[in-house]
Amino acid sequence: MIKELLSFSHPSHLLNSWIRYSCWLLLQKYLQSTTVRVEEMRIKRRDAELWMSHRMLPDFLKQRIRRYEQYKWQENRGVEEETLIRNLPKDLRRDIKRHLCLDLLKKVCTIHNHLSIHSVLSL
Repeated sequence: MIKELLSFSHPSHLLNSWIRYSCWLLLQKYLQSTTVRVEEMRIKRRDAELWMSHRMLPDFLKQRIRRYEQYKWQENRGVEEETLIRNLPKDLRRDIKRHLCLDLLKKVCTIHNHLSIHSVLSL
């Protein structure tokens, strides 16, 4: 890929090659990151299975744990959001939480206002 970049003399060819190369690097980084998270999840799952066997948990509890772990993986693809957010400065944590919860807060306010109006109208 580098040879390809150097072999072009026209600027547009060089730019196109550079863009392709940059995209290729980003794709590689993404794939590596995903592979690492999948491997981490596999290790966590194995550790959980060993722990559940060691503690002789009944099958129904094992199934609940497996479902929960699967749910967590589907929701955040292996990123531990709580840990990530906990390590950030307080003001940044507040802003992130506000952003993530804003729609829910708006719905709660709307429901509250709606209920308040109905309670007044029913008097």
